[in-house]
Amino acid sequence: VIAMLACLAFGAGAAEWTAAEPAVASEQAARSLLLDVDRAGPRLVAVGHWGHVVLSDDGGNSWRQANSVPTRVTLTALHFVDEREGWIVGHDAVILHTTDGGDTWALQHRAPELETPLFSLWFENARHGLAVGAYGLALRTRNGGESWERFHIDEEKDLHMNQVFAAADGTLLIAAESGTV
Repeated sequence: VIAMLACLAFGAGAAEWTAAEPAVASEQAARSLLLDVDRAGPRLVAVGHWGHVVLSDDGGNSWRQANSVPTRVTLTALHFVDEREGWIVGHDAVILHTTDGGDTWALQHRAPELETPLFSLWFENARHGLAVGAYGLALRTRNGGESWERFHIDEEKDLHMNQVFAAADGTLLIAAESGTV
């Protein structure tokens, strides 16, 4: 019901909408539910509900919607390795990639049949990255996202992995449910 109402609010009938369709342009995108923000050089990039990606080039005083986002699923996290190149993860195991500081995005991975969101991602550099999510879902790339390999971090438990990050000494940590790190 909520999806139907939101589709109607954005001008699409419920029967017309699929998660594989691009995000709808909305003047309210910067006021919608936003779940993460990162820096792309001096630019701020934020992601959230309905595939919204918003950009600020003035320290957050004003925001505009990204030109091209190829999905309407909820986007949960993003990570930039420099001012141009970054990735976004979200529901349906979606992974998006940009090479222009967030103005346009390309789909690198999508697996709606898993019915599993990705919650966090981390890149060591522009080639090596890791994305983690619900029910133990973990994906890694060694080629900048041209391909993503699924693997298990802990095969005994399918914990929700909520955040992946590097400690000051370079140790990679994943904060998971039940107080697990």
